[in-house]
Order: sequence, then structure tokens, then C-alpha cells
Amino acid sequence: MHLFMENNSRDKISFCLNKSFRFMALLLVVVIAAWICKSIGFSVYRIPSLSMYPALEPNEYVLVSKYPFNLRTPEYYPLTGIPFPYFFASGFGKVQREDIMVFDLPLFPAELHPARKEDYIKRCLGLPGDTVLWYEDHYYLKKDVISNKNEIIKSQLLKDSATISFVIPKKGAFIQLADSTQHIWESIVIRDGNTFGRDNSGIFLINGIQKLKYRAQQDYYFVQGDNRRFSTDSRSWGLVPKSNLIGRAEVVLWPWPPRWL
Repeated sequence: MHLFMENNSRDKISFCLNKSFRFMALLLVVVIAAWICKSIGFSVYRIPSLSMYPALEPNEYVLVSKYPFNLRTPEYYPLTGIPFPYFFASGFGKVQREDIMVFDLPLFPAELHPARKEDYIKRCLGLPGDTVLWYEDHYYLKKDVISNKNEIIKSQLLKDSATISFVIPKKGAFIQLADSTQHIWESIVIRDGNTFGRDNSGIFLINGIQKLKYRAQQDYYFVQGDNRRFSTDSRSWGLVPKSNLIGRAEVVLWPWPPRWL
């Protein structure tokens, strides 16, 4: 009788341990699955400012799909603040003009881990290969100006000597190095890991070599907030490289009811 009770107790302990082990294994699988889904599938972001008003208001929460632009490794190890080794590959879709995008602010060195960067949300207005006109601190897509029915505006922007134009770089395309657009291309050259300067005659130097043009290492995008007066964007800190893209804002989840963007 005593032996039977002892065996029965052992069976109960073994059953409890097995049950606890299965629960912990299931919990671990759920945590890892959620970690992977948040990293490469979907994530939720809070809108911090008025820069995207009226499309998005401060403290709204938006669902962002990450897989269309880049497939990136997670930023942190699960349930920690320890940065995970960073790699990325192209996603399954393409950026479309007017997409509302979340991205790493491109003010930092390219080699800095994304976990150390700041996330921004803006609307994509210019794609790789688009020509942008810069006139009196305002930016316009050349294709929109050409199709504009107002001939006075069209003539002024296309012919005025004060209008500066530049092409948003595609991967492999050459960027013409000029004084007028230095604020656009200088950040690209430096973020690619190059040194930049000028010689005594004023000619541009990249890694100490005289250059008149520079080959883009990846695609770039011109982004801007809908609320222009309260937005810092490509007008002030330049173009967004493809490697910095996080995802596309799809749905406002809160406040209720949800709405598609």
C-alpha cells in the first residue's frame, strides 16, 4: 500500500512537470512567433506630432505592414533591449507615390543599428528617377508641373533661372555633384561611408579623389509631411534611402472605429 501511494505521488509530480514543461514550451513558441511577426510582418506605431495632419492626428495608432518594402531582422532579442544582428533584403512589393511610410530617420551614419535610430512617418511624393524642381523653398515634381493647366506657373517653374532641379537617385544611377543641390547629395555620399571635401580649386573630393558625379548605391525617396508648416522632412534633411524603410501605414487602429489610409 505504501509503495502504491509513493508511485502515485511520483506520477502526479511527473504529470505536473510535463504539463508545466508543455506550457512553457507553448509560451516560448508564442513569444517567438509574435516577435517574428512584429519584426517582419506588422507592427503598431503611435503618431507623435501634427506633421501628417489631417490624414493622421497626434496620438493615433496605425498598423504598419513591413514586408512590402524590406524584410529586416528584428531590432531586439525577445523581451529585451539588446539589439539583434541586423540584415535586410528587399520586400515583396514596391513603394508607390502617395504611400504613407514609416522609416528610420536618415540623419545617422548608415552603419548605426536601426534600434538606435528614430522612426518617422511621412508621405512619399517622389520615387527614384523622378525629377524634382526646387523654387523659393518649395518643391514640385516636374511631371506635375508639366501637366499643370496654369501656363504662368508652368512657365515660371520650368524657365525661371532661380528654379533648381535634381533627379531622385535610382540604384546604379549617377548623381551630378553641383553646388546648388549639395544639401541633397552630400548626405547620400557621407551615409554610404565616404569622406567628402573640396580641393583648393573648389572641386569636390570623395575619398580624396576629384569627382564630378557619384554612383548611387541604392534607391532613394522624397518624402514630406501633409502638414508642410509643421513637418521636417526631405526638404530639410534630404532623401530617404531604401535601407531605411520600415513599412507602409495601412490602417488607423485607434481611436475607434478603425479607418483605412
